[in-house]
Amino acid sequence: MGGRARRRRSKYGLGLLIFFLVCLAVVAAALLWLYVALADYEKRTPKRALDGYFAMLAAGDYAGIGQDSGFLPDAMNSLDDRNAYLRQKFGAFWDGGLSYRQMESAELAAGQRLYSVYSGEDRLGEAMLTPREDGEGGWTVQPLLEYLPGYAVTAPEGAAVVVNALALSQEQTVGRHPVIISYMRDGAPVEVEIFQSMDDSSLAPQTVEYQTAPTLFEPQFSARAADGRQCEVTVDAEARTVSVSIPPDAEQHDAFAQRMELVARIYSDFITEDGPRSALRPYIHRGTSLYKNLSEYQIGWYIDHDARKFSDFSVSDIAIHSDGCFTGHIDFAVTVLRRGRAHVFNASYDMGFVQADGSWLLAGLHTRRTEAEAD
Repeated sequence: MGGRARRRRSKYGLGLLIFFLVCLAVVAAALLWLYVALADYEKRTPKRALDGYFAMLAAGDYAGIGQDSGFLPDAMNSLDDRNAYLRQKFGAFWDGGLSYRQMESAELAAGQRLYSVYSGEDRLGEAMLTPREDGEGGWTVQPLLEYLPGYAVTAPEGAAVVVNALALSQEQTVGRHPVIISYMRDGAPVEVEIFQSMDDSSLAPQTVEYQTAPTLFEPQFSARAADGRQCEVTVDAEARTVSVSIPPDAEQHDAFAQRMELVARIYSDFITEDGPRSALRPYIHRGTSLYKNLSEYQIGWYIDHDARKFSDFSVSDIAIHSDGCFTGHIDFAVTVLRRGRAHVFNASYDMGFVQADGSWLLAGLHTRRTEAEAD
């Protein structure tokens, strides 16, 4: 009897051991499955996807991120531009410590998520996550690119404007208008269409307006005139404007300045009745309202004086607008002697000249208000 009892206890204990080992194996398998499942889940979390993307970006693994970028290169933004932009914006801050805050957006498609990316408390930008469609789960990461606005470019007709080594084309032309002179008066800009007096507007030199496309980085501008001369390019990054002008060489500057001073003297002589109409006519373009007004100008109103003289000539802002056109500004003083007293008047003219009949003729004149007149 005792032997049979011992055998039953032994079989019972063996059964318990087997049961325990089976349970242990089941638990171990369950824990292993849970561990794998959690690890697999962790691999597919938005944070892991974002961390992996920015780690590749910091390492320069552009091939690894290229397919998920959603970026389409264009004439103004290359793939290299995209890579440099992303690395500068996000990769330069990667140390494993970036943080992400999910954002709400009505523009997201089904399943997409939008996150703000932070380095400490500094917000670097945003990234959109989209569920992968390869059946493996997880996310594709697409940092949102923040483009800089394009520039409004004004240039003389015939000048070739280049942006990031790419010449602006006719398709980027948004308008044309006659040459405008701009200056500041009383803290506000004043614009004058200097050649508006020309009867045939097609003869007036034109300014061409372009609009550039948005870019990831500030573009570089340059321009050349039709004769190959380097142009002056003024960029206003805040106003997003670019102004192109053709500066005269030293010889042209001197010749233009002399012409401006000569015509300004003869014009002033005529206005004050110190010179005849016939002396001024050869210097005025006949196809302008300026010439017609000159012909109809009635003399006899100016105050009699004993003598007058010029002084303090100053020529500035000379610019070439085509092979046959230039503009400039001239200031000078006129001293009028009357009854033993000297009266000084300041003259300030914007002048526009066109070439006709082998000579530079005045085709536009604008008189600026001087400080004395403003008072």
